[in-house]
Amino acid sequence: MAIGPCGKQNWISTVTYSVVNGNSTQEVFSVDNKNATAGSVTKYMKQNLLWKVDVENDHFDQKLSTYIKITPSGWEFAHGCNKTSLNPGCEAAMLFPSPGTNLSPGCQMTKYTPPNPTPSGGQCGDNTATTTWQKRISIYNNCMDDAYIVLTPPTAADKQHFYNAKLWNKTAELAQMDEMYANPQNKTSALLFRKKITFGESMDISVPDGGIASANFGVLLGCEQPPSEGDWPGSCVIGGIPGMASSGVGTVFEYSAGCTYTGADRNKCTVNPSDGTCMGATDYFDLSMVSGFNVPMSMELTDNGNDCNFTEMSAVADLYDCPKEDQTTIAANSTLYTNTQLNAGISLVVSNDKSRGRAGCMAPEQWLEPPGGQDPYKNTDTQAASAGITTDPPNISDWYACNVMKAQGADKDPETCLTPGCGGPQCAVGPLGTPGVYDMVSLSKGKGKPYTNYVKYLKAIGSDAYAWQFNDDASTAICQKAGATVKVTLCPGPPEQQPYRNQTWAFSNNKCLPDSNTGSYPTLLACMQANFDYSCQKEEVKKLNAKTGAATTAQLNYCKPVPKGQGVPYDVCMKNNSQYCQQTGKTPPNTQQKTPSKTQ
Repeated sequence: MAIGPCGKQNWISTVTYSVVNGNSTQEVFSVDNKNATAGSVTKYMKQNLLWKVDVENDHFDQKLSTYIKITPSGWEFAHGCNKTSLNPGCEAAMLFPSPGTNLSPGCQMTKYTPPNPTPSGGQCGDNTATTTWQKRISIYNNCMDDAYIVLTPPTAADKQHFYNAKLWNKTAELAQMDEMYANPQNKTSALLFRKKITFGESMDISVPDGGIASANFGVLLGCEQPPSEGDWPGSCVIGGIPGMASSGVGTVFEYSAGCTYTGADRNKCTVNPSDGTCMGATDYFDLSMVSGFNVPMSMELTDNGNDCNFTEMSAVADLYDCPKEDQTTIAANSTLYTNTQLNAGISLVVSNDKSRGRAGCMAPEQWLEPPGGQDPYKNTDTQAASAGITTDPPNISDWYACNVMKAQGADKDPETCLTPGCGGPQCAVGPLGTPGVYDMVSLSKGKGKPYTNYVKYLKAIGSDAYAWQFNDDASTAICQKAGATVKVTLCPGPPEQQPYRNQTWAFSNNKCLPDSNTGSYPTLLACMQANFDYSCQKEEVKKLNAKTGAATTAQLNYCKPVPKGQGVPYDVCMKNNSQYCQQTGKTPPNTQQKTPSKTQ
């Protein structure tokens, strides 16, 4: 079946014919534009049977399908397909001539893009004026200091992102938040929003019933200077203020609301900025420590038939427990990167004003990238992360930031996309691992982001927050039916905490929390070690193939807290950087246990 060289392109198109029902002497066969002549295949195809036709070429990496029948006079489309059909499974019909005797599909000259589904009730778009709003977020300040809540909405890169940005602007307006700029000296920089809430005060936030996508809420604490119009507050102990040491470091609450409209009202849904379709009916919530941690938070969901997988999440950590990294966890003596500072170990602590306390504990990539932390551990050999899409090999910062894909959309095929920005398994390989190799022993030796001391510390203290970029399955709260309400508490536990100060910790109601009155443990980790055992627990990270649905999977293993008597002491589980747990997925034997003496 000669279907030509596709213009000036020497692409090979392969057409596969397979019987859907009935019987044939040859039920499946394939031809391409190099090995057959026009129309010759019909002699193999029994008449009055339903045949599925799959057209693939070696350039677009797509399979387009349609259905046909062979008749005494030639052939015809079947199964509801025609040349203009948009039905799934009929896409290849556009490549065929009109039904008749010639059965030669034409060349596919452009990549097929599925049309956006039009919902019942019309196409989604700018729904700012038509959507209704409901109070669904409450943020409560249990810290001693006034807290400035900072809303960072997504940018308006195109029309569909612009609609979403308008809704966040309206959300901020309804919550009586003030505008400020990402760069106060540049009024064209990203627009953010802030609001001050005092100790014991709550801030209520209404969101559109049509849905709203992907923004985060951070916190500034201990600010001595009130903000001027469009500016940030000043002299804050905690908070990523531009130009301060802790810029870009901190715990955030992330939120996307699904659309509650159904049926004829679906046209009131917000357009999804990621793909231009209408927002689905799913709510997403998480607490993230990906860039670092500062203000402790907890999250409580009210599930009124919303089918939520979590009802509580905790992101409580101790700034005076901030872990160190060294050459055993960061690939600092390799052909990719050499830095002798890591031989002795480096601190991840940052402070805006050391005399007033600690501002945050930064993730390892923050130390690797400029400005590279603070003295006396300031990195003297930083490497800026690459552009997200580049054919250059990933550098050391890219590996710990899970950054870099060779082409936009390359991650749709996780078997060929192997750089750290392609997905969880690919980033977990680490700079010393072998791309595409995901067994537990190899992952434990690759020195990837998931096995840094920073991530292992967050797992050891029982944090539910995102500890690294692809921690989705372990740390995303999902409500399948939109409309759940959420309460976020700053400094959960006893009132009037100051997380930037060195606090004592107490064990109560099966939790370790800061308590300056009754606390007897110097750090959170010390409290956890004294009151919990530890067992090796697995977390799987997956990346789905967009074409086949098959999953590329990596199993990561962490020492996590369990009730006393159900595990081993912390030191036993974490021995040798928890290599036994990481490589076997099993809790190590407790060789510290004393053998009972025999009765004489």
